[in-house]
Amino acid sequence: MTKQESEKAIRYLCTEWAKLRGIQTPPIEQPSFSDFHSWVKENHNSVLKFRSTLSVSEQLEAWFDDQFKQNWRN
Repeated sequence: MTKQESEKAIRYLCTEWAKLRGIQTPPIEQPSFSDFHSWVKENHNSVLKFRSTLSVSEQLEAWFDDQFKQNWRN
């Protein structure tokens, strides 16, 4: 999977994960990246197979933060 394909899939999965967890958009509280990361690894591991200058986990967190408007944390 290319990085671009993975990004598109991850952003979609952020939305699906938020629905499953009952998280509002935009979120009132900070969603848990570690919970999301675990969920993706268990259920959609194939989207984590891409190349990046960052580690896959760091790239995933950057997309997660962007999707949930949490870039201020970085």
